Amino acid sequence: MKRLGLVVLLASLTLVLGAGRAFAADYVIKLGHVIAPSEAIHQAFERMGQRVKERTKGRVEIQVYPNSQLGSNKDTYEQARMGAPVMVHIDPGYASELGDTDIAIVKLFGEHDMADSEELSKILHRVLGARDLLIVDLSEAEFIDSSILNSLIAARRTAFGDMTGV
Repeated sequence: MKRLGLVVLLASLTLVLGAGRAFAADYVIKLGHVIAPSEAIHQAFERMGQRVKERTKGRVEIQVYPNSQLGSNKDTYEQARMGAPVMVHIDPGYASELGDTDIAIVKLFGEHDMADSEELSKILHRVLGARDLLIVDLSEAEFIDSSILNSLIAARRTAFGDMTGV
């Protein structure tokens, strides 16, 4: 009887623990900014996060952190530069504080999928070779699929090296 109880307990734990994993995202990306949740840009980020989660069937989750919850512009920018899994919305006022840095901004609008990934990769790599800093602005992107994320990750690896384990 004790053995049957132990088997039932283990089976129950397996179901409970396994169910938690089934609902967890494969990739969690934090998006930090200094804007209030009541602002339209924050609401657009939230919608983008919902669409990414829906269209990737929960495999990719973008968690949005307003009001400097992940840190100031400088803090979140440095986190991204150091390889943390964060997306950063940097306002132009902070970007101007970077001084003589040669900055390029690539801004995506609307929806982007596999049909756009090769062209985006070419643009990102060309810009990386010519500029000190590349900012990818996704604030107007309504949807990006995993091929676009792969293009962004590949550009990041080009900029920062292999980043094994990131």
